[in-house]
Amino acid sequence: MVMNITLHDEGMNRNDEWISMEWYTWVIWSLCAVSTIITMLRLYSRHFILNAFNWDDGLICIVVVAAIADTSVVYESIHFGLGQNISEVPNSYLPTFYKLLYAQILLYLLAIHTLRASLVIWYRSLSVSDNFHMICWVYLAINGALFVIFGVTKILQCGPIAESTTKLNSTECVNASLLFIFGSVALVILDAVALLLPVSAVFKMKLPLKQKMVFVPLLGLGILSFVSGVWRMIFTIEFDAANVTQAVAKSHLWAFCISSNGKAAIKTLLAWQAA
Repeated sequence: MVMNITLHDEGMNRNDEWISMEWYTWVIWSLCAVSTIITMLRLYSRHFILNAFNWDDGLICIVVVAAIADTSVVYESIHFGLGQNISEVPNSYLPTFYKLLYAQILLYLLAIHTLRASLVIWYRSLSVSDNFHMICWVYLAINGALFVIFGVTKILQCGPIAESTTKLNSTECVNASLLFIFGSVALVILDAVALLLPVSAVFKMKLPLKQKMVFVPLLGLGILSFVSGVWRMIFTIEFDAANVTQAVAKSHLWAFCISSNGKAAIKTLLAWQAA
């Protein structure tokens, strides 16, 4: 059965529109399936064809597991009110919805920060420049620090910790909205840096233009991640905490475009490169 949800509320912002949750489900599972398949192709080519399985390949294994788990959690959330106005969601559904949302945020953080780490570790192999390697290490340090900060903040947001998964009882919870807005901005900046980081290294590589053009898909996917991150940042800034079941639906969708857009396949496309 197709469940159509109208996002219309005079108090809401410009994002009012019709959303078919059947379409929503199809999109998230399609992104997950495509990303998983091309990641498996990458891992197969690295292990069985090139016989060169490196740290970045191991990190991608973590990414694909986290992405599949993330998709499963969001799909289950649909059955507990995701996309609906919170006034239409039975109160008995909300504890489970909040637990799923809690898990989804942690899985997304794991997937997106690990994906960036995998890409930048691979970037290091594109150049022998000490300065370039130092930039990569600084990027990895910042990326790792943000992952720890945002993850710990989410885990310890409420006291006791168990209340972070429900937010239904009268308990003391840290208002982390500003931190997560900052997080969205920081992730957009990280995406922009990750987009530009390999450009100079590729430009300096003594390769025929035809081989350099193989990097165009990486640039395209990087642009997609950046644009998706900007939109997710906008929805984070405009987040309506009073109507959380509906507000997170679009944020989830743009998050999938970032974590499951196929960047993990890039080594399959560049199989000619030495490990």
